[in-house]
Amino acid sequence: MTAVNGLTVDESLSEIGTLNFVEGVTAKARISLWRVDSGQRELTSEFSFQIKFDPARTCIGQIRRLSESFYFELQSRLAGWMAAGSTKVHEVYHLGQTAERTLAQAGSMALV
Repeated sequence: MTAVNGLTVDESLSEIGTLNFVEGVTAKARISLWRVDSGQRELTSEFSFQIKFDPARTCIGQIRRLSESFYFELQSRLAGWMAAGSTKVHEVYHLGQTAERTLAQAGSMALV
């Protein structure tokens, strides 16, 4: 295993609460924050939730509809805060490419 573009990413995961979809069906809500090196500025973040339920007692179709509805509503309300089509991994690759281009440009402008 090697570091992507020579970068080391520090990830912190925080549980921020619990979502209640229907009686007996909850989800842990989490925020994942990525930084390049510990203590540095934030690179990107991700909101996630994990639903656990007993399929013998709950209709899977209902859970799917409720969770998808929540997901799409959240995306709609946070549209200005999101980078469309971007992922945490994409950001790391992009950051490394930007750094490489900057170094290459600086090298091409070096005084002789």
